[in-house]
Amino acid sequence: MGDGVRDCGECIACCVYPRITELNKPGLTHCSHVTLLAPVKDGEMQLSSGCENCTIYENRPKTCRDYTCLWLAGYGRKSDRPDKSLMLIDNPNRVENAIECKPLSPEVNGEKVIRRFSRATGKVALVTSFKETRLVRVVGKAV
Repeated sequence: MGDGVRDCGECIACCVYPRITELNKPGLTHCSHVTLLAPVKDGEMQLSSGCENCTIYENRPKTCRDYTCLWLAGYGRKSDRPDKSLMLIDNPNRVENAIECKPLSPEVNGEKVIRRFSRATGKVALVTSFKETRLVRVVGKAV
């Protein structure tokens, strides 16, 4: 698996991509409880100083507490952290034996990162378009 204990650092990809029903936060939008270092630019994920800038971190909802991207779970290289690789990779709830790869910018290909995660997990990678508007490709073979 991975290289030991990891922390999110400045990454807030999980505060942007997932829908959080407990907070009425739609998917693909910055959570209003995270203080950003710069104003949100259309189509870009902004940086924060991480979890310390979540105003409800200690009382965050179960969806937030339970979420772990595969990088945080120990897969991939240190440079594959979502805010650095611009790919958020996790286990989808609806597709067995697959991982979901979500680009955090419209220009991201992320092919090497996607293949690394697919091999490490032994799962096929479902790669979505930016903002998850459609499935664009499947990478790898399930084992």
